[in-house]
Amino acid sequence: MLEKHDPTQYDFCLKDDWKQLLETANPPAGADFLTDNDITGGNSGSQVMNAKGQLVGLAFDGNKESLASDVWYTPGYNKCVCVDIRFVLWTLEQYAKMDRILEEINIR
Repeated sequence: MLEKHDPTQYDFCLKDDWKQLLETANPPAGADFLTDNDITGGNSGSQVMNAKGQLVGLAFDGNKESLASDVWYTPGYNKCVCVDIRFVLWTLEQYAKMDRILEEINIR
C-alpha cells in the first residue's frame, strides 16, 4: 500500500493517519493473497477458508480473464484476490479501535 501511495490519485491516496500507522506500526506481513477460487459479481466479502475450515481471508476482487467463469470455468484462468484476515483484525484493532467488536467475536 505504501509503495502505491500517490496523493494525486484518489484510488491510491492514503489518509495521513492510516499512512503513518502503516509506516510506524508493525502490520502483518501481507495484506492480500491470490487464489484460483471461482469468483463472480456479488462474491465480494465472501469468506475464504483453509483445509481445516478456518477463516483465512475475505474475497474482494477477481481478474478480467475469469469473467467467462460466470458461464464456464476454465482451470488456470480464475484468480480471486483476498484480504488476509490477520490484516483485517490488525486494522480493526490498530486503526479503527474496534475493541468492542473484537471482544464480541472472541478475538480478545
